[in-house]
Amino acid sequence: MAWRADDMSEATRERILEVAAEQFATVGYGATRMIDVAKRAGIARPTLYLYFDNKENLLLGINQRVMQHELAQVRLLTGEGAAAPKSCRERIEDWLEAGLTDIWRLNALRVITNEDVQEVIKQIPDETRQAMIEITDVLVATIQEGIDAAEFRSDLDAREVAAIIGTLLLGLQRNNVSKSPLLKLKSKEQIATMLAFIMRSIVNDNHPQVKTND
Repeated sequence: MAWRADDMSEATRERILEVAAEQFATVGYGATRMIDVAKRAGIARPTLYLYFDNKENLLLGINQRVMQHELAQVRLLTGEGAAAPKSCRERIEDWLEAGLTDIWRLNALRVITNEDVQEVIKQIPDETRQAMIEITDVLVATIQEGIDAAEFRSDLDAREVAAIIGTLLLGLQRNNVSKSPLLKLKSKEQIATMLAFIMRSIVNDNHPQVKTND
């Protein structure tokens, strides 16, 4: 990567990545020029090149930032930092909701999952793959915790459920940033309905907390 984090403004770097993700998502990676990113970020082109020396490294920077963000969101699954203890269901719902309401992350995910950038993204497969493995492992552990506590159905396979939930989230994220979404989840009420629909299939109906919530 071409930025120097020790002597460059982190705020400016974040602004560049935010603008680039939006630009790539809107007009496409191939059609975006570095000068377009610089203008939208409100900086001179030479300044942009101090952070990222070409468009390819800018794309890799977005990918890295997404992975960092995804790993940071794992705390929602573990309940770390929560004001009060939360059930496994609540933690998973918090994680899913965050994945559907963060515009920066939605734009960035739309970019890095597009077919036309995969050859560039393949340059750092180990970093991306390891991050996704870590996130999946935490999701699996949270689901298994719910199964062991009888909060979720005992006949479930935690890893299989995690794969299904992860796939649903990615599909909903890509739908939300599509130019022609089948259903764009905008309001809290819509998201709450979607979360209830997903979670209803795995909760144990006999668990006291489920009866209270539903």
